[in-house]
Amino acid sequence: MGEGIKHTIYTFAASIIIVNLVSLFLNMKKEKYKNINSTYETNHNKNSVTNHRKTLSLSWHLWLMMYFWLYRSVYILPYY
Repeated sequence: MGEGIKHTIYTFAASIIIVNLVSLFLNMKKEKYKNINSTYETNHNKNSVTNHRKTLSLSWHLWLMMYFWLYRSVYILPYY
């Protein structure tokens, strides 16, 4: 029973970390290819954090958690 709880915590933490990294990467790409002459370019450093928070939606977390749970049930748990 302890192993199952430990794996649940690990998968939850890993999903949160991966979602954060992916959304940061997507926002950096979006900011890079934005129009250089736009008026928003001056507020680049201020807006990048808020854009990162907007990208972190609940659907991302649910999709990734479902993937990790499927992976767990197929590959990890049968060996215990």
